[in-house]
Amino acid sequence: MGTKKQSQFGSWESIFTPEKIIEGGLRFGEIRIDNKDIYFLEGRPSESGRSVIIKHSPDGTTNDVIPSNFNSRNAVHEYGGGSFAVRDEIVFFTNWEDQLIYKISDDKISSITEPSDIPMGIRYADLTL
Repeated sequence: MGTKKQSQFGSWESIFTPEKIIEGGLRFGEIRIDNKDIYFLEGRPSESGRSVIIKHSPDGTTNDVIPSNFNSRNAVHEYGGGSFAVRDEIVFFTNWEDQLIYKISDDKISSITEPSDIPMGIRYADLTL
């Protein structure tokens, strides 16, 4: 057995780095089916916990639906839920930063709700079509 080294509190070397802690920590949720495509949320610890809408097609391809500057999450009850909906490849989602609902169609993204006078003052959840 190795010898123990005594160190000041908080000054010891740890085998647990921040990278090691988040390694393999992807979260999946909010599964939606649109025709033959499967959509779901992927929580990415490596991107500060950003929630990304993913599309998985029958041919095996998997693509991010929302650009990297968006985060599909709402602040209803501070936990969120039902942050996106999809029909006929048109995706609607609530963006975390401003809590607006956005529409993605033919790779074009546009806001369909108006901002509140209070930051994150209006919140949308349980999006359903």
